[in-house]
Amino acid sequence: MDIKSKRLVDSIDFLLLAVQLRLKLLIMKYQVVLLTSQIRIRVGEYDFSSVQEDLPYVERGIAKKIVHPKYNFFTYEYDLALVKLDKSLEFAPHISPICLPASDDLLIGENATVTGWGRLSEGGTLPSVLQEVQVPIVSNDRCKSMFLRAGRHEFIPDIFLCAGHETGGQDSCQGDSGGPLQVKGKDGRYFLAGIISWGIGCAEANLPGGQQLSPRREYPVEKGLLTSQIRIRVGEYDFSSVQEDLPYVERGIAKKIVHPKYNFFTYEYDLALVKLDKSLEFAPHISPICLPASDDLLIGENATVTGWGRLSEGGTLPSVLQEVQVPIVSNDRCKSMFLRAGRHEFIPDIFLCAGHETGGQDSCQGDSGGPLQVKGKDGRYFLAGIISWGIGCAEANLPGVCTRISKFVPWILKNVT
Repeated sequence: MDIKSKRLVDSIDFLLLAVQLRLKLLIMKYQVVLLTSQIRIRVGEYDFSSVQEDLPYVERGIAKKIVHPKYNFFTYEYDLALVKLDKSLEFAPHISPICLPASDDLLIGENATVTGWGRLSEGGTLPSVLQEVQVPIVSNDRCKSMFLRAGRHEFIPDIFLCAGHETGGQDSCQGDSGGPLQVKGKDGRYFLAGIISWGIGCAEANLPGGQQLSPRREYPVEKGLLTSQIRIRVGEYDFSSVQEDLPYVERGIAKKIVHPKYNFFTYEYDLALVKLDKSLEFAPHISPICLPASDDLLIGENATVTGWGRLSEGGTLPSVLQEVQVPIVSNDRCKSMFLRAGRHEFIPDIFLCAGHETGGQDSCQGDSGGPLQVKGKDGRYFLAGIISWGIGCAEANLPGVCTRISKFVPWILKNVT
């Protein structure tokens, strides 16, 4: 699994993650422009809790989106998109365009301003009032060195820009992703140096933010959002093979049900159900999985994770289905493991942790949304968890975190019967 990465929810009514370029053109992070018809763009907002402000916000719909064709779901390269509004904006004292930077300007050493409504600390509260913080832009070489001092081997290509203090203390945080990293030019006008893309933690020493705050987790739930464009494939084993003895079967999605309590920031209730547009016939390589007992914690059980995720952090993607065995640990032990790795993670009882204290075996980027299975006493497998998020891949004291299915059996049964 990746650095904790952010996801998209099904019920977004409006977004405040865009930066204005012209009257009808905005530049955004790619991951926030998927549900075009359901999104409202709000500009000129300052205080969510205020129903009447001297300078009111303005909302628009999206007429068109242009996603960068090289956007990489796993590495977050080319993480930007343009959207055209359905109606022009009128400039005002609190609504103005931003300039573009010179194409050869590296901006190393410049102090930049980040603004947003992200959390005030990692796992902390969400403010209602727009926040801002100043962070220095650092070279990519220095950025890599800072990550290394924090024990992280991060991929920092030249299309990324890093900003942050070596000592920490000030940073963007969860919920700031997609917002602007701005620099004030010599003429007094601000230009857009970067778009907040990802990071690890918030305001920690030697962990700068990557601009192009945090895909800080992976993406299980929103993979079911673009219903009309998604095909469900079952019985697959080798992507590179065009002919297999046991061929895969594909179906479309007739209906989706996202858990109503899904939390975009904490990743609680990170699950959804989809109804296929056509029934499946079971076969030797296509079979259902059992649900666990609703009170089964499974502590100490060895579980199996399967998927086509990366073979190592930032490594290659396999064509053949992989599997790995990991032990399920209690949530208290899970928190202790994270603490030993210097992480203060929120682990409620609807999460399930699995992993070796010494590392070595784990899920990785691209496995998110896949199953964590346990073999029951009767020989049948049941679904203990759905891979949700993690930090790095197979590192010591950094277990994978899943949605604990035993907590959701009543909800699942209610919606499938």
